[in-house]
Amino acid sequence: MFNGCTGIRLSAEQSDSYAAPYRIPTTGTGQTATNAFAGMLTGTGGTFTDDPVIDTTYYKPRLYVEFSSPSPFKLTTYSSAKNWDGQLEYSTNGKPWATWDGRTINASDGILAIRGTGNTVITGRNGMSSKWFLMGSNIRCDGNIETLLDYATVAAGNHPAMADGCY
Repeated sequence: MFNGCTGIRLSAEQSDSYAAPYRIPTTGTGQTATNAFAGMLTGTGGTFTDDPVIDTTYYKPRLYVEFSSPSPFKLTTYSSAKNWDGQLEYSTNGKPWATWDGRTINASDGILAIRGTGNTVITGRNGMSSKWFLMGSNIRCDGNIETLLDYATVAAGNHPAMADGCY
């Protein structure tokens, strides 16, 4: 069904890269038909390319960069201003996405996700004034850095355009 669609990516195992659950059906108990999913994921781009099984949880790629810590922390830009050329959005602890303008984000619950749209540069220009600063301790970073440029492009299995000095 999706043969050769490398933008479709699933994993049978949860990991830092494959963190979002995906299940058929989303909730409840599903019904299957003979060969309903035969060859469905052949030639796709994930680590799981076998026939999916009803009522089994698989994992989709993380389409954002996630910072996490056992303690609250903050993220800001040096100038407290937007230095990227598209849009960045953030979410703290799974809350709805909001546009980031470069001012301080408080990750009071210790989880901060960031994704971008239409960016070709994030911090790589204007020297120190465009850098980001994390303030806290034991802060971990997971995910695909390309999702800061354009997460939808990454979701489609492609690489976003990057300007010189992108990061």
